Amino acid sequence: MSTRLLVALIAIACAVILPACGGDDTSSSDAPESGTSKSGPPKPDTPKPDTPKPGTPKSAIPEARWSSTPLANAEPVGKVRADAKDGAEVIISGKVKQFVEGRAALTLVDIKLKSCDQLEGDNCETPWDYCCVDPTEIAANAITVEVRSSDNRLIREGLKGFHGLDHLQTLSVCGKLSRDDAGNVTVVATSIYRQ
Repeated sequence: MSTRLLVALIAIACAVILPACGGDDTSSSDAPESGTSKSGPPKPDTPKPDTPKPGTPKSAIPEARWSSTPLANAEPVGKVRADAKDGAEVIISGKVKQFVEGRAALTLVDIKLKSCDQLEGDNCETPWDYCCVDPTEIAANAITVEVRSSDNRLIREGLKGFHGLDHLQTLSVCGKLSRDDAGNVTVVATSIYRQ
């Protein structure tokens, strides 16, 4: 295969994959600065629904990882876990099972699994632990999601509360999938959207 053809194929693949994972693109030089308008005087800033309140400490988690627009073509966690190859760019959809304390990581499970609060007569106080589901079924339908810094280190701040994230919320996550020798599957998130 010629070098030119290879470069063209890579460019086409990037043009198709990257926009789906991009979330909000505010890097355009055509976008007006906050509180200004191209056609008039500055307007007061109007906070977006998930914008932190003034005086809130700055998060170590990059805002660029949050998407306020849906991520197209998300696939269920179980399907991606079973089918996706190591290194693949994926978009997954699932429910938050648990957060890793003090780290920007969480476990996402397939929405086909029923949490304890979805079972009639169950009064579990922590329904997000899926204690009513067979552990082997959970393992086959769960993926770890991590948010890493620009130098590829796991961020030392919890994801719970970032833009209101909480247990059992349904998320779509875009990122790169990796598999280790122990069978663990992780997606390093480039974009997260709460459904």
